[in-house]
Amino acid sequence: MKKCLAFMLSCVVVFHANAAENIAELTIGGSQYYDVHWGPVNDGKVVVFHSRGVKIVPLNQLPPEYRAKFGSPLSSTPTPAAPAPEPTVSISPSPEPVVVTPAPRRSSSRGNDWENYNEDRRTQVVLKGKLVERSSLDLLVGYIASRTRLSDGGRSVRGVVFDLAERRTDGNQPSQQFLLRPQLWQRNGERVFLVNYEPEAEAGMLVRLYVQEAKPMGDHKVYEVGVEPTFEAWKRLRPR
Repeated sequence: MKKCLAFMLSCVVVFHANAAENIAELTIGGSQYYDVHWGPVNDGKVVVFHSRGVKIVPLNQLPPEYRAKFGSPLSSTPTPAAPAPEPTVSISPSPEPVVVTPAPRRSSSRGNDWENYNEDRRTQVVLKGKLVERSSLDLLVGYIASRTRLSDGGRSVRGVVFDLAERRTDGNQPSQQFLLRPQLWQRNGERVFLVNYEPEAEAGMLVRLYVQEAKPMGDHKVYEVGVEPTFEAWKRLRPR
């Protein structure tokens, strides 16, 4: 984790792509990320800011169209692509013109549901099996510490120890997409417990969470975490 933070703090800011670009949805390594903004690029890697926090991604793991924005990743010399074969043209005797309809970007079965989902996931999370407005919850920013089990008498639950963070007072106000840069935050010495939470971020990563306070366990403050809904969960839980 120290290497990860050192990378983010010492990156040479080289933007081959537009840093202000806001990507609604991006798939990297089979995982979905939302509200994506590009960060610094260095050593063949790029910092990716997204709705759940920050991730460092090797350039060669990005989709091809985004790899092209940053230039060729630092790797061995690529093998030249084979020339495309000459297309075979079939002449139809029919005088009717052939109209090629582009394939839809998304499954037509989703229809307007997909657009509604993308709107709702910006303002709602899943908490206790329900869709809840983020504005009704508390906002916590901090660092993932460790996964553990917490016991209090006969009660025992799994979850994550979370180190709360506060904004540094020095420096200029950053733009919205760069608010979760680690150098802008510092631990405030307070730890809480996130019950039944399975983070996607690695230990030591800075994340922003929408939470609801639960019954404390001993001296520990306990919170339940709202998670971003999947499309399937949103369809199942949305009001009819």
